[in-house]
Amino acid sequence: MLLPAEVLGRDWIAMDSAEVPPWPWVQPDCPTYRDADYAAQSHRLHASQRRYTNAATDQSALNIVETYEPGWAARAMADLHRVLRTCRSYQASGADISLRAVPTTNVCDETVTVHGQLRRPGKPPSTAYFVIVRCGDQVTTLEIPSLDDTDPAAHDLGRRLAARIRNRRGRPPRPTARSHLPAGSPTSWADILAS
Repeated sequence: MLLPAEVLGRDWIAMDSAEVPPWPWVQPDCPTYRDADYAAQSHRLHASQRRYTNAATDQSALNIVETYEPGWAARAMADLHRVLRTCRSYQASGADISLRAVPTTNVCDETVTVHGQLRRPGKPPSTAYFVIVRCGDQVTTLEIPSLDDTDPAAHDLGRRLAARIRNRRGRPPRPTARSHLPAGSPTSWADILAS
């Protein structure tokens, strides 16, 4: 189930792609990454993607939904954690790339939020958040741009993402802890874009 553009907020436009996406955590430029170390990739039954653009901010986002053989979605999440340990930071094409998990509220079966950053000399860093939610044998990854390193929007978006996945699968929403947003913070991605 790919997310409609409205989940991201106003001014976002969705564009479907017939192309089968690669596993979102392939890191070909990381010197210690080897495809053979991540077995879950070969147990994907289906994968689809949707790209989003925001004409008002010139930003883009990406949603990938993967369905795995029974039991392999949990292994895909373990593979993600291994990538985060193995390729925590590395250099490629003159840039410093870093990936790190950030605290998040667990929703559905498993939730991980990843802060990714690319730094090039003489240029401002490029930062994105990846919200990954596993519900049963399905893993949904949403890559969203970040306005700065302290952007709390991914936590709120992760909760909404998981709620949509659970509701689509016919599961009642589980109660979750309130997002860890500071008092007075915007409560949605659209609020942050508008600020």
